[in-house]
Amino acid sequence: MKAEEEGEEDQQQKQQQNADRPSNFSGIVLRFKSPPRSDREVQQHGQARRRSPSVTPPLPGAVLTSHFSSGHHSDDEEPDPSTSPPAAKRRKKTPEPKPPKPCPLDLSEVPMNLPPIPSDRPGSASRFKGVYKHYKKWAARISILSEGGEVRLGTFESEEEAGIMYARARYKYPVEEAKPCPLDLSDVPMNLPPIPSDRPGSASRFKGVTKSGKKWVAAIGIPSEGGEVHLGTFDSEEEAGIMFARARYKYPVEEPRPCPLDLSEVPLNLPPIPSDRPGSASRFKGVSKNGKKWQAQISILSEGGKVKLGTFDSEEEAGIMYARARYKYPVQEPKPCPLDLSEVPMNLLPIPSSTPGSSSRFKGVRKNAKKWQARIDIPSEGDVYLGTFDSEEEAGIMYARARCKYPVQVGRDAR
Repeated sequence: MKAEEEGEEDQQQKQQQNADRPSNFSGIVLRFKSPPRSDREVQQHGQARRRSPSVTPPLPGAVLTSHFSSGHHSDDEEPDPSTSPPAAKRRKKTPEPKPPKPCPLDLSEVPMNLPPIPSDRPGSASRFKGVYKHYKKWAARISILSEGGEVRLGTFESEEEAGIMYARARYKYPVEEAKPCPLDLSDVPMNLPPIPSDRPGSASRFKGVTKSGKKWVAAIGIPSEGGEVHLGTFDSEEEAGIMFARARYKYPVEEPRPCPLDLSEVPLNLPPIPSDRPGSASRFKGVSKNGKKWQAQISILSEGGKVKLGTFDSEEEAGIMYARARYKYPVQEPKPCPLDLSEVPMNLLPIPSSTPGSSSRFKGVRKNAKKWQARIDIPSEGDVYLGTFDSEEEAGIMYARARCKYPVQVGRDAR
């Protein structure tokens, strides 16, 4: 009993000491140490904070602890998120609006009281032509071909001001009428149906028609008229298709020219000749790509140079045509040197060229495709072809030997 009484007296003394402490320990900061929360408790806790941000309701089972503070904030206190440094960095400064650029057109002679032109585009952001929304203001622009295309007329506080500016600019620069069709189609029926397109993925369902903004453009290729002819711009795809059909009615597709060479006696089953040019567009000699087709041509000196053999759907057909032409007209061997140089030494050195920018380092030599050609000017013989060689040095030596026998005459320049 005596021990219990002494314990009660010690407890009363401690309570009295706590009550007699100075007032500077009166600031008490409460901290909550709570057990792990369930999802439902976290949700209820968040709703309570949103209802009363200044008061944080304790969760069930929370244990209150306290510590004393001498008037300063504790390190455990959460700072105000609106004034924290990261929040200040995240805040974007509102940029100062740039002064609007003045209208680049001289409209001093245009009346000021022209009414805005109503828009003809359903669903447009503005009621007036040439006007569009620009942030909280209204901007005006106009398309003038003579001024290089689109011209910005300025930014305005009201939609009406922007509409008036566009109307004044259009007053001075009226809409340019589209050029009429340059072909005379007066004798062609008007009710021809459009010709369906044969190109998968084409912008139009009809031949000769392309999309241009919200309009449709018709064009046709006529070699006799200089190539592509612009037929006009139309509001509907059908109108553009009909115009192309009428033009094609008068100017039908020209059939490709037949091969000008007589190859009737040449076998038809000759295999194409493989190309010897790395990176060539075709696997076969004499064949080149022409759009979606393949073209064959051959070089025949007796026929005046290059001869077009025709255009074909497949690479093999073009290769076979070249092989047949080459069968009849084989590659001509280069002519031998016409000069008798049997008495001239073979080991002469090439003569360095004195012509700046020459294709060769040696006199009398020039580049000819992948070979080198040697020529010499002899007054008694004229311009003499000495031959074609694989290397530049060989051509240079041939010229040096010819010049050794036919030296340069006084008063004439050597070639």
